[in-house]
Amino acid sequence: MKFLLFDKERKFYPVFGDILDITGHKLMVALDKKRTKDLLKAYSPDFLILRWKDLDLFWELIKEGYFVVPIFLVEDYQQEEELKKFGFSDFNILILPFNPLEFLNKSAELYRALEGLYDNVPSDLGMMNVFINLLSRNTFTGIFFNANGLSCEVYLKAGAIKGLSCSFENFKEIIRSDNVSVKFLPYTEDAKLTTYFKNNAEFFSMLLEEVHVQPSAVCVEVFQETVSQEVYEEVQPSVPSVLPVGNGLFLINSLDPEGLLQRNMYLRIYEKGDTHVSLLFGVLPCYKLSNIRDEIEKVIGRIENLRALILMDLLPEDTQSVLNVLSIVHKLYVITSLPIALSLIDLGVPERRIKLVESFPDGLLNLGTGDVLRFIKTPFLPEKGSFVVFEEKTRILFSSKLFSSYCLPEEYSADRTAKIERVVLYHRFNFPIIEDAIRLAQIRLLNPSVVRPAFGNPILEGVDEVIERISKQKNTFNLANLEDEVLILGLLSSMLFELEKRIPKEKYELILDELSEYVDVKDRTISESFVDVKKLPELFIYTLHSAKVPPAVLLLALERFSRLGIPVFTI
Repeated sequence: MKFLLFDKERKFYPVFGDILDITGHKLMVALDKKRTKDLLKAYSPDFLILRWKDLDLFWELIKEGYFVVPIFLVEDYQQEEELKKFGFSDFNILILPFNPLEFLNKSAELYRALEGLYDNVPSDLGMMNVFINLLSRNTFTGIFFNANGLSCEVYLKAGAIKGLSCSFENFKEIIRSDNVSVKFLPYTEDAKLTTYFKNNAEFFSMLLEEVHVQPSAVCVEVFQETVSQEVYEEVQPSVPSVLPVGNGLFLINSLDPEGLLQRNMYLRIYEKGDTHVSLLFGVLPCYKLSNIRDEIEKVIGRIENLRALILMDLLPEDTQSVLNVLSIVHKLYVITSLPIALSLIDLGVPERRIKLVESFPDGLLNLGTGDVLRFIKTPFLPEKGSFVVFEEKTRILFSSKLFSSYCLPEEYSADRTAKIERVVLYHRFNFPIIEDAIRLAQIRLLNPSVVRPAFGNPILEGVDEVIERISKQKNTFNLANLEDEVLILGLLSSMLFELEKRIPKEKYELILDELSEYVDVKDRTISESFVDVKKLPELFIYTLHSAKVPPAVLLLALERFSRLGIPVFTI
């Protein structure tokens, strides 16, 4: 597939470049309108990727005869709904920040559907995609549309929309539907039409006049600038640091000053004589290896000396980083389990660059340096195919979400052991049910000296106690409390009282305004819920998280909910 990215702000080409490079697809980048038109004319890409705020450019291209199927990057669901009024579908829309796997799946499915358009038109394809594709073929055809009790015939002649057999109002209602029946008809000059168009520009101009709802120019500019900065910060986080934490062991960390999830990945160097084996354990979300390439090369020499990435699970936010590592270090392979490997293959990662832990005899990998890694599957975790890795010589246990913890930014340190209560709290909300105590017992029998998890501080002491606490924890929730409206409203009211003392007035009022969509708030007291009371705890945490309240406030709220056995899974 060929993609053209319109990226005048130069914010997205590194992201799409990594994704499409590793999967073997072609990406072209245009930074201005003229270059966009030149590339469309010269290369006929399958898709044009552009921001919602560049929608006017897209319509200009269509009116001028540049027929290319778009993929829009949108910031919220309101923008998504506006696009669907034009006859676009979910295939054309990516909500930022996006999952690379979602992008690849959507574009591949849309590509296949358009290639086989005359054989079958999926009802959810989006009628604008049908028009654009047929116009690009310069074809003669009739199309019969039926949706919501309305029907219409549309005739195309040599790449131009000739006319409709229905009113434009009915046509608009049909293309807005997300379930349209489509049949192709033989082209005829004698078709009885009620609406005619001089050219395609007139057709699309009428469509825009009928549908397009545009906020005031001032509001658009302010809103777009605000959202652009937020999206940019998510795509380009602060540069991680590389810290030595042991003999041949380095922590590459990403500090979140506004959250409770501090991320870790590890660079491990095994040595014996002239033999050096450098491995990465895990990845950090949405970061580029090139950002810290110089720091890594100070440790291992050339970046090409990295031998493998050990991927203990695959979180949606990590896929871009995995592809980035593979695109930079061309001989590096991924060591992972079969379920995760299948997901990587779906992303376009070649099978030859994957080694399965299932292929290691007894789950053991001898590195040729006297070091042996033991791979232990953790099928009781929500992430399918997850596992942990145990170093036989040092008794260090590397893990992903298992043994992770919530951690305040000011408490995050490579030398500070995780608080047991924070480990237990994290597990309570992330692993509602742990039924496989046998696997935990197997890990306990190995007697790990240190645990290096993906989230939070390491467990430098008391590992046995942590495993025992997790094993004995009953991660069941008190549904009676969750359904007790008086209890929930009282709890949230008390939290609002605490919030008022801990955060600025402007942010507090913003939270009250957000909560007013779900509850009736007066004088710091919540008296009535407008939604199912069982949803309130989750909505409350989501509101706090969106408002970027201090992490200590988030932690307090989670602890309060945990104490009463009330489940929340937002963080």
